[in-house]
Amino acid sequence: MGLNKQLKTQNTMKNYAHNRKEHLAEYAKNNNLPIEGTYNGRPYEHILKLDMNKIDIVKEFNILKDVNKDMLTEKLHRFAHHLNSSQIVCYNFFRPMLTDKGKASKQLVNLLEKYGIKIEEGAECKFEYNDNLGDNTEFDFHIKSGNIEVFFEIKYTEYGVGRAKKDERHKTNFDTIYKKELGDKHNALQTNPDCEKFLNKYQLYRNAIRIKDKNKYLILLYPKDNEVADKQAKEFIKEKINNEFRNNVQIIYWEKIADEETELYRKYFK
Repeated sequence: MGLNKQLKTQNTMKNYAHNRKEHLAEYAKNNNLPIEGTYNGRPYEHILKLDMNKIDIVKEFNILKDVNKDMLTEKLHRFAHHLNSSQIVCYNFFRPMLTDKGKASKQLVNLLEKYGIKIEEGAECKFEYNDNLGDNTEFDFHIKSGNIEVFFEIKYTEYGVGRAKKDERHKTNFDTIYKKELGDKHNALQTNPDCEKFLNKYQLYRNAIRIKDKNKYLILLYPKDNEVADKQAKEFIKEKINNEFRNNVQIIYWEKIADEETELYRKYFK
């Protein structure tokens, strides 16, 4: 990417993130949320004040009022008290689609069926799911229904789908974990990447290696206006995923599945 094009992309993304944070600040004021929490010593109007236990603050003021809070554990992201936390967007959207016991409801079954993914009512659902591969990857949301597994990568205002530092830890993980998972030829990928290529598209490759057969699905869920994530995800699917696995790695836009009449839509996408 040329310098001018790169700067234009960065500015577009900064404007998008800035506009979303301004909207969230207005939402916070209209709902009397305790804002002006700090980041790097500076107060912001889209960040909740941490004047009591973090998980209590998040449950009280960042989880929507009608959303059951029982599956939100102490395993919070560092910035879960920021109103633009993708972890909390994910929880606010998916928790109402689960039963009281945290299983898949008919509503979630119907949603996924629209994208060619068939799960059963009562399927196991988890937030911050770790499949114990050994790389400490935690998926924002995960569904297991018999042999079917659905992995969700959730984005909101983040700058694209990230790369990894080319440090010793990541290089070691590639040599000791990812090479084994890639095998001689990974089913879903057109070609196996070397270490440098893997780290350059780290999140996308790290997620895609879980798609070993037609019963595994990766959903990349982000706002349509997050142009960087959209560009990166579309290019990755086109250039790296085998044609026969295109339905197993899908892009879904938040705006397409979030009901405009809900509080969730008013908070995050209006």
